[in-house]
Amino acid sequence: MRELKQQLTAALLVILTVAAMVAAGVNFQQQSRFHLPDDGVTWINRMDGAGTVAVYVMPGSPAEKAGVRAGDTLVAIEKLHLADGIEVTQVLASLGSWKKAEYELRRRGKPLTANVIIGEADHDPTIYYQYAVGVLYIGVGLFVYFRRGSAPHALHFFLLCLTSFVQSTFHYTGKLNNFDKTIYLGNVVA
Repeated sequence: MRELKQQLTAALLVILTVAAMVAAGVNFQQQSRFHLPDDGVTWINRMDGAGTVAVYVMPGSPAEKAGVRAGDTLVAIEKLHLADGIEVTQVLASLGSWKKAEYELRRRGKPLTANVIIGEADHDPTIYYQYAVGVLYIGVGLFVYFRRGSAPHALHFFLLCLTSFVQSTFHYTGKLNNFDKTIYLGNVVA
């Protein structure tokens, strides 16, 4: 009976590990293909509730090229009036990358229009380091489990390595499709 339990546990671990590795591989592929739309501006709500203001405009960004400066107040994008800074991200996501968008701004109380070509957000290169660390975790865990599977805490060690693998390699892209939500949930659970 004990041997059957060990075989069932081993089979379940193999299925779980293969599923996690396949999901991490697909997620890695999605990370390299999908980029969120970005205008290169950090928008925040004004303290007095009078709109959304550009706190930082990244040098060389699409917004800077269109003439947006730090301190400008955003009124609307493509005639959609924005009451909150979070709406900027939603509007950019709905428009998509490489689209031209008309920004209605106020600079020192005067109206201003800027035509911004929405770019793509760059990925942080440390994400690839995290994938490499995750592969090392699963490699060490598999080595220990299959080499010393009968050791008292080999199963616990492998589960720790598998959890660390999931935490290191599951990164949601921002697409927010069902796979992306599963990746996010997997990372949170790990």
